[in-house]
Amino acid sequence: MIRSSVRAVLWGVLVLPLAACASAAPPIAGTVQVDTVTLAAPLLPPAAAPGMLPSPAPSSAAAPGVSGVSGASDPSVAGTASGTGAPTAGVGAPLAAPVRVVQAVGPGTHVAVGDTVARVDDSAVTAALRLARSDAAVARSLVTSLESRRQDVATTRRDLTDQRATLDATIAQLTATRSRLAEQLAAFRAITAPTARQAAPTPTSPDPPSGAAAQPRSPAADPVTALAALAAGLQRLDTGLAQARTARARLDAADARLVDAEHQLDNATELARLATDGSDAAVRLAEEAVRATTVTTPVAGTVTHSATVGDVLAAGATLVDLRPDGASTVTAWVTPAAAQDLCAGTPATVRADWLAGTRAATVTVVGDRAELPPSSYAGEDIHLTRAVALRLTAEGDALPAGAPLDLVLGRCPTTPKDR
Repeated sequence: MIRSSVRAVLWGVLVLPLAACASAAPPIAGTVQVDTVTLAAPLLPPAAAPGMLPSPAPSSAAAPGVSGVSGASDPSVAGTASGTGAPTAGVGAPLAAPVRVVQAVGPGTHVAVGDTVARVDDSAVTAALRLARSDAAVARSLVTSLESRRQDVATTRRDLTDQRATLDATIAQLTATRSRLAEQLAAFRAITAPTARQAAPTPTSPDPPSGAAAQPRSPAADPVTALAALAAGLQRLDTGLAQARTARARLDAADARLVDAEHQLDNATELARLATDGSDAAVRLAEEAVRATTVTTPVAGTVTHSATVGDVLAAGATLVDLRPDGASTVTAWVTPAAAQDLCAGTPATVRADWLAGTRAATVTVVGDRAELPPSSYAGEDIHLTRAVALRLTAEGDALPAGAPLDLVLGRCPTTPKDR
């Protein structure tokens, strides 16, 4: 009886470990995924070559009647209106210039967010920025000059308006005076005509006695002379009125020319403002190009690859590769049957000979189809068979990229909150 009990206990001691081993899930092979952030060489505009700058349009004649007022096609306006002063690439010109690396961090360097990882030669874009700022300053000065001319023309028009008002008042007063004098002349002529006929000497009148002194007559008292003087004054007044009306017509013509000049200056000023807006935009683009020559990292991580100082790279070529800090991504493959028991949120344990201890991990993605795994995968169960891809996130510090490891998968959580 005692021997039977001992045998039963021994059998239980042997069976329990075997049962535990039978229930434990076998490990599967996994690989640390290489998560890389690539920073490319910046896209910079090509340098301006001779013949690539916009040529100015010919200037127009000055506004009629206004000295020094130019039309809308002023050369300084046309020089920036077509292309905001920026170089215009010709047919077949490259869309972006190659860049030369002047500074780059070495592989293995750890960088934080915003750190500078590389610089490229900025001499061309810096020169373009200076040119763009110069063009913008010229465009702004042109607007100021045109606005000043516009004010001068407006002042001249106000002076002409005052002159025309004064001349109109003078013409009206002289016209009224002339009408009154003409009426007086007609009335005096009607009154003095019979008297003049009676006072005129006749051929039969006897000669005055000899020795008698002649009585002189005052010109003012002579109605004929007074009438003649009044008629001459009216004639001179008519001549002056004609000249005043001619001057009034010339003032009207000058005002019409000034109105046309105002319209031309308004149009030219509007074009100059458009050119100024374009020049300011060109300055902003040039400033952005200068900033782009300094490449900073948007994430913290470790540099895995970088260009060498002196390398000439095309725009968009790889300048720096870095691996972001944080949890590592692990990839693995399982049989379709095993994938049915897995889901996003399934816990897992990571272990490896080179890893001190173990790491906790969580399944994040379970593939939706079975496919051939890569030939480099070393799993035993799925060799040369179709399998389902898994993606897991391992906790803790970043694991070496591409390192092999073993994964022990748990069971899919039964409640949605645990997934």
